[in-house]
Order: sequence, then C-alpha cells, then structure tokens
Amino acid sequence: GGGAILSTIKPTTTVVTIVDDENPGTLAFTSSTEEVNEDDGTVTLTVFRDGGTDGIVTVAYATSGGTATEDQDYTGQTGTLTFADGVDSQSITVDITDDIFIESNETFVVTLSSITGGAQLGSPASVTVTIVEDDVPGELAFSADTASVSEDGGSITLTVTRTNGNDGVVTVNYQTVYGTGANGAVAGTDYESTSGTLTFGNGVESETITVPITNNTTINPDKVFSVELSGV
Repeated sequence: GGGAILSTIKPTTTVVTIVDDENPGTLAFTSSTEEVNEDDGTVTLTVFRDGGTDGIVTVAYATSGGTATEDQDYTGQTGTLTFADGVDSQSITVDITDDIFIESNETFVVTLSSITGGAQLGSPASVTVTIVEDDVPGELAFSADTASVSEDGGSITLTVTRTNGNDGVVTVNYQTVYGTGANGAVAGTDYESTSGTLTFGNGVESETITVPITNNTTINPDKVFSVELSGV
C-alpha cells in the first residue's frame, strides 16, 4: 500500500534456515590398544562421546578373535551401548579366562559399528586387546648336587624341585649315567639303570626319582654314578 511496488529485480521472497544447535557428537574408543593381565579377570574399555552430547545415540559393539580363542581365552560378546542425552562415556567389560596353560601373549579385537541418533563414528573405532601371559612354569633342578646311599640301603630317592614359579603342567626326563674312572659304578652290577619322565602338575613344586641299589658281596671302594635331567 501507499503507492509502493514490489521489485521486479530484487528478491521479494527470502528463505530462512533454522540452524540446529544440537550436536550428538562422535563416538570412539580412547585408545586403539589395551593390555590386560591374564589373572585380572576382566578388561574394561571406554567409549567416549566427543564434540557434543545432545540426544540419545546408540552404537553396536562386537568382539572378534586375533590370536586369542573366543570362549577359551576370553568370553565373546556382542551388544549395544546407549548414550542418554548429556552422557559422554560408556564402557564395555570383557571377561578374561585365567587358564593354567603356558602360552605366549594373545590378542582379540573389539569393534564399534551401526551408530544411531545422528552421531558419527570416530577413530579409533576398534581396539586390540593383548592378554598378557602371567603363568610362570618355573625352573627344575635337583635339591642337591650330591647324594650318598649305603650299598644295603636298597634304593636311593632323589628330589627334583621346581622354583621361581609353579604354573601349568611341566615334564622333565631323567636317566642314570655310568660313573667314570676306577670308582665308576656299573648299571646292572652296582645299581639298576633307571630312566623315565617326571610330571609336575599345576602348583606342584617337587617330585622324586628312585634308583634301586644292588647289594653285592664284592669288596669294593665307594662307587659313583650320576642321574641327569633333560628335555624340559
């Protein structure tokens, strides 16, 4: 009205954009690698929501094998994390199996996928978890480097000890060895040749070897033979 006219050159319509100020954020693990000791029982991995915490968002996760075996070294999992409005972190807990087997360090992977609620998948979107082997099988040795037995004693029992660790099942071979020189004992004459394998169960710290001794009627000086361990 009032005599004015609408321009035929300049725009007579304007488009207004309402800028959404809500930001659901970006989801990612805190690190691409984690370590857990085998006897810790669990490992907890944190997923952070960065750059915004508006609205409800979800993200799926799943474990997968690296060198570790699912449900033998760790408990396989799949699931969904839900971030409520304003929440900036959630966690995933995976059970770790503390077995008695002597192994090298092993790995598995946890991966994020399928985000909803407008959030973005950031980096790292997966984490490699290393299960650190904590089993120590120990060291095997005779309890003493010399022993003696009376010829009429019938036998001698020698103790092999396991020190500096006793985890897992371990074995060691043993064998009697002829003595040398003039005082060398002879198998079949002075003692019975003896060989075999000792098995130490998990947690067991000692085992014994018994060697039969021959009580002959010959007048001899003291005789010597050895027992050797091998093949641990």
